[in-house]
Amino acid sequence: MLPPTFLRASQVIARVMKSSTTTPAPRILSNTAASEPERLPRTEMVQQHSALLALPAELRIQIFEYVAHATEKTLIILSPNKSLLLPPPMSKVCNQLRQEFDWVFYSLSLAYVTEIICYNENLDLLPLALSLRDIPGPGLNVNRSITFRITLNNALRVPDIETFVKELSGLAVLPKVAAAIAYQISFDVETFDLPTWRLRFAQLSKRYRFHYSDGEQRVFEKLYWAFAEAAEKVDEISVKQYAMGCWRAEDGRLCFV
Repeated sequence: MLPPTFLRASQVIARVMKSSTTTPAPRILSNTAASEPERLPRTEMVQQHSALLALPAELRIQIFEYVAHATEKTLIILSPNKSLLLPPPMSKVCNQLRQEFDWVFYSLSLAYVTEIICYNENLDLLPLALSLRDIPGPGLNVNRSITFRITLNNALRVPDIETFVKELSGLAVLPKVAAAIAYQISFDVETFDLPTWRLRFAQLSKRYRFHYSDGEQRVFEKLYWAFAEAAEKVDEISVKQYAMGCWRAEDGRLCFV
């Protein structure tokens, strides 16, 4: 059975019809020759050649409901108070489709979001929790992924990493938001103290291997490799080399993994 939407077909049709009562745009006529055929705006051209738009409005809305549930939905979270849902491809076809389909698409619950991209700085858990607390778990048959795009600077502290890892490995609300969780890390190459944080992540890696639970090890491992991949782009120390043993930093210090 088709999951219910917040706006039913009759409501959508009423809103679309109300928004379509404005005066249509005039046709563009060629001024080069009287015999040249008249050029129609893109919307009118699509309407003339579209079997979908030729259907009755109520039937179109029913079709849009099925398509909306099958369309991938990406939610971008920039901060606890700022997020956006990327527009669906259907909205780019023509104005009429954008008016009709968007009413259906944006009326769906966030339970039908298939991808969440959440921005964060220094693994700060509070804004992360505030950003995700009101997002429901994935709906039935919805495969959802979440990617944390984390920016690091020298204000980062080791306890921040440990707190972040502990919360995401426990029975908190964050892991329940999505089945698949990934991490992407970036930092300012000019200001970030990469050799120091290379060493700290190496020390944490050893600590998590022997002194933390399996769940915390798995979370830290994903975080660790995200950092290693970001660092490799800067100092060209390969991830495989970094994982196999030790390496010497520019100031002569040895870092062990």
